[in-house]
Amino acid sequence: MSRLFDGGIKSRFAARGRMAADLGRTALENVIIVLGMHRSGTSLVAELVHRWGAYAGEEQSLLPADEWNEQGYWEYMPLVWFNDELLAGVAANWLVPPGDEDNNRLVERAREPALRDEALRLLQTMNSRANIWFWKDPRLGLVLPFWKNFWTSPIYIVTVRHPLDIARSLQRRFHLPLSASLLLWQSYMLSTLHHTRESRRVIFIEYEQLLRHPREQCVRLTAFLDEQCGLPAGRGDIEMLTQGVKPNLKHNDSAVPLDEVSIAAPAQVKLYDFLRRRVENPSEEFEEAAFSLFPGWREYLQICELLRQSLIHSQRLQAQLPSAEPLALSASNRLLLGL
Repeated sequence: MSRLFDGGIKSRFAARGRMAADLGRTALENVIIVLGMHRSGTSLVAELVHRWGAYAGEEQSLLPADEWNEQGYWEYMPLVWFNDELLAGVAANWLVPPGDEDNNRLVERAREPALRDEALRLLQTMNSRANIWFWKDPRLGLVLPFWKNFWTSPIYIVTVRHPLDIARSLQRRFHLPLSASLLLWQSYMLSTLHHTRESRRVIFIEYEQLLRHPREQCVRLTAFLDEQCGLPAGRGDIEMLTQGVKPNLKHNDSAVPLDEVSIAAPAQVKLYDFLRRRVENPSEEFEEAAFSLFPGWREYLQICELLRQSLIHSQRLQAQLPSAEPLALSASNRLLLGL
């Protein structure tokens, strides 16, 4: 990631920032928020936004690259920590998203002095460094009820990816059953759609199309950001953006339509179809009732998380004490975890 923080990109960003300032736009109007489910291409899109010229935060403040994300996550760690705190405060986390009542509590928490001060401090830190900046953290889709109290009209970029590929990636990395991952995806995307439904500054990027047609999609993204930030069109370095797209890093590629996946619920199939239409028509009306989560969805995810934590604990004990007996999971629980 460090090579992207060289003088070339910094100077190009500074030029864009000066242009934005000359046009009289305030920094907070040029907040770019990258949304989407974990493992859906948010990191790649965030890198493209940085290559376009937006500020991500100081390099040492960003979550570093690892074996699961070789090009980096582009997540501002103080924001991630704060979002985790917000979720914990309503008895939720990234694996067990907030329910409807929790969303109301997130709105109320925006009025708590300590949280409000910290939120404003995070925003001020970014505003003090650049006129055009972005945040990327999949948790943002869950805590928008809180953050919408601190901005009026941000620029939203929403990533769309085949849900089965997301589920397979989460299963490989976090030992989540495919059914739980699909349910998580549904929850994240419904929350994102619900809390951005009134925005006219939103673009949907399909991950598969970005990998198949990188130049075309980079041109599309650049044109959108130039327009939304009030910058002259055609000034972006499309080649620099395109070089950031590396199809060989994609490890899951489902050729099966979601409606042929037996574990995909009808509402999930409809939701994915709707999201793909939103790529072409971001103003298509969102009929939330057509994609509803089933009753008890959070309880199911809570059970999956408890079993997953038990498995992790057992594996750690086994590594420390090779003679220890492995945790005995029932056949049904092992099936639930996809083991």
